[in-house]
Order: sequence, then structure tokens, then C-alpha cells
Amino acid sequence: MATPYVTINVDEVVSTQDLAVEELQRTDRPVLIVANRQTAGRGRSGNEWWQAPRGVAASLAFATGVFEVGEAFSLAVGLAVRSAVFAVAGVEISLKWPNDLELGTVKVGGILVESDGERTVVGCGLNLWWPEPPSGVGAVFPSDPGPEVGVWISEAWGDALFASMGQWDREAYMLASSTLGQTLTWEPDGLGRAVDIDAAGGLVVSTVDGEVTLRSGEVRAVREV
Repeated sequence: MATPYVTINVDEVVSTQDLAVEELQRTDRPVLIVANRQTAGRGRSGNEWWQAPRGVAASLAFATGVFEVGEAFSLAVGLAVRSAVFAVAGVEISLKWPNDLELGTVKVGGILVESDGERTVVGCGLNLWWPEPPSGVGAVFPSDPGPEVGVWISEAWGDALFASMGQWDREAYMLASSTLGQTLTWEPDGLGRAVDIDAAGGLVVSTVDGEVTLRSGEVRAVREV
């Protein structure tokens, strides 16, 4: 079966998200932009993304309607990236609800989903190698794997996402979750223990006042205590 998107590999780009949108508008075909570096990359809620000495930033853009992009879509992306990293690197990363990728207790990547109703752009930044990372940050590989590995991983998660048609496996996600069982805080003043993920992808948290369900589009930050 032919790949349902075009891959464009560049060494450096201002933003893979923005270039992916430009290419989609130009060709009307789903496109995956893969870059070794971004000069103005962005994370969820506009946060800056720190760049590893060897990393990859990739963005997949497609017209809305290619498949359903619902509340749990970013969780489906997380599962696709997790399977891609294991297929290429043999490393099992975990998923921190809703958009972070972790190895052990450190963050190695993140996911960004942007949609304007006409098009959707899925971005994934991943640290491949970082010999002296900041506190709380890590990388997938213990040594530099070379630039081509980023392309392999990016195309693998793109293929996995299309194969799943953007749907997620709730049981698989829960098994891969690093959030369940943790005591969390969330803005502005939430405190509780993560106990479940509901069918729509919301994080169910037990608090002193009972259970509440956090929605990824409504919560800016979730932190472990």
C-alpha cells in the first residue's frame, strides 16, 4: 500500500508545524515534515521546546476529515510514537497524560496537536541523544544514533497513526501511562490522585471532594507531586 503522505526531510527549519501547513496548502496532500533542528519550535500552550544535540522535530499535516480528530486524538498520537520508538530503538517510553513522552522519570519528548477546522497538524519533538541534559530531561539513545534515525522514527509513527485511523486503544494507553497512580496538581489549584482514563481520553482524578475528570483542552499543566 502506498504511503498516504509525502515526507520532506530538512536539516533546519523555523517551525515544522508552519512548514507542514504551507506544504499541505500547496499540494492538498498529507505531508510529514522532518527536521533535525527548529529555530522557533513551540510546545503545548506556546511553551518553548528545548533542543537536544541530536533530536528530531516532525509534523504531519492533513485535511480535517481524513480521519476523526476527537478529544483522545493526542493519546492516539502518543501510542503511535511509543510504538515507533520501540520498533526503531527497542526502547519502551511511557506516556504522561496528555502530551508528554517519558523514559523512566525524565521527559524525552512531547506532542502538539493544532487544528483550525480545515486542517490538523500533529507535531512531535523527540530527544534522541543528550549527553548533559537539563534536570528532568533525557533522551532515547545513550549515544548519538545519527541523523537518519529521526526520519525512521517519524515515518514509523506517521504510518502507525494512519494505520489506526487516529483511533486509540484505551487499554494499551493505560498500560503505557506514567500518570495513573500518581498524586498530581493542576492549574489553577487542583490536587488529587490519578485513578483512571475515561473512554473519551479524560484523566479521572480522585480528590478530597470526590472524582473529577480533567480534559486536555481545558488543563494547561499537570504536575506530579
